[in-house]
Amino acid sequence: MSRLAKDRSVSRAEFVRLAGEIFHGTLDFCTKLSARYQRLLAADTIHLARQVRINCIKAQETYPNTEVKRAKREAYLAEAWANLHALDDGLEVIYELLSRNPEGALQTAGGKTVAGKKAAEKLDAMAQRTGEAISREYELLKAVINSDKKRR
Repeated sequence: MSRLAKDRSVSRAEFVRLAGEIFHGTLDFCTKLSARYQRLLAADTIHLARQVRINCIKAQETYPNTEVKRAKREAYLAEAWANLHALDDGLEVIYELLSRNPEGALQTAGGKTVAGKKAAEKLDAMAQRTGEAISREYELLKAVINSDKKRR
């Protein structure tokens, strides 16, 4: 029988799951951009999100039972942290740029442009959701880094 949600603790691999969520959220956000903004901004931003995810996976799969593996895991976590900061900044730039003129910045799956007020609401919702996930990822990465330091 599974536990109630209120009785569950945070999984040690939660930072990997959340990195995947951030990647998918960033991908979803960038693919909704109009073609003009996709050409300018999407590829680099998606790449940063992918690097966060890859480095989290590598860190999780590196069991720190030797000094070499500890150093490698620490490097993966540091890289994930740095990429997360860069991703946060990249998404902020996109949000600021698009919020100046949301009309024509987003498009539907059918390729139609989303109107001004609705585009602004969608933009705010996507930014809020992704921003909260990034903040939570910072907390989780910090907890993993501190936990690894205590093991030494």
